[in-house]
Amino acid sequence: MLVKIICSDESVAFEGEWEGQSHQEVLEYAKQEAREKDMPVQVEIYGRGIWSITPDGRKMPGALFHERHGKRRR
Repeated sequence: MLVKIICSDESVAFEGEWEGQSHQEVLEYAKQEAREKDMPVQVEIYGRGIWSITPDGRKMPGALFHERHGKRRR
């Protein structure tokens, strides 16, 4: 399954094919890392959804971070 994990700690951030069996594995990994690093993590599992995980490990549906696409012209 294709997964994108956004985190300011590069050791946690990931984008690509996840070797695990289920989307729950990815979410548990992200919750553990969020707690250990004490920072928010965003998980996007293509075809499943996007979740934000707080530094205390709470999981919420939806994006926490929004990607920047450069400067907009007016």
